[in-house]
Amino acid sequence: MSAKLYDLPDVLFRAFKCRSFAEDFVEGRFRLGSLAHYLDTPDESRQDSSEGTASYRDTRGIETTSINGNIREQYVLCCSTNDVDISYLRNKMGEYIVKIYDPSALAREMERFLENNCVPTFNGVHGRLAEYTRNEVKHGELNSSDNFDLSLRQKNRGNAEESEYRLFFILSHQDSRFVQENHFHVDLGRPLKFAEILV
Repeated sequence: MSAKLYDLPDVLFRAFKCRSFAEDFVEGRFRLGSLAHYLDTPDESRQDSSEGTASYRDTRGIETTSINGNIREQYVLCCSTNDVDISYLRNKMGEYIVKIYDPSALAREMERFLENNCVPTFNGVHGRLAEYTRNEVKHGELNSSDNFDLSLRQKNRGNAEESEYRLFFILSHQDSRFVQENHFHVDLGRPLKFAEILV
């Protein structure tokens, strides 16, 4: 598998507002949202008007803002790590929580789906922890690759309780077979044996 999963936790959690969506996920049917979707989604609990932007200051106070120009081709599955407070997650993101006992297996299933359907991506599935440093001081020099990586996962300090981990992929071009209204739809055709809905 070509998936590049950095700091992957042992378990992940994903919240849903509707039980049917949680059931679909456990059955292997789910969707990833494009970064563009989160800019103006009507769901205020998930909206982030700075999505796809890296913003920070160096030690001299000089501000840098780097805008990711490909936010419509980047699709993310937002989860939370074991550090999240489940009660907080239920209240903010949705009361139906799916626990993923083997995140690497989920990444493998996602990548297998992409490969089996010949979906063109840049190096398959990736995984990154969110970094809650937007508009804060960053030490050291950041190059264009660093800025691009940061634009995929940087969030405001006020969102740190979400303890987010993102599985994502970047399409080399849009695929109308699976993309609808800023979402990429996945149907694995079998249940996720490593996931269950918490009661």
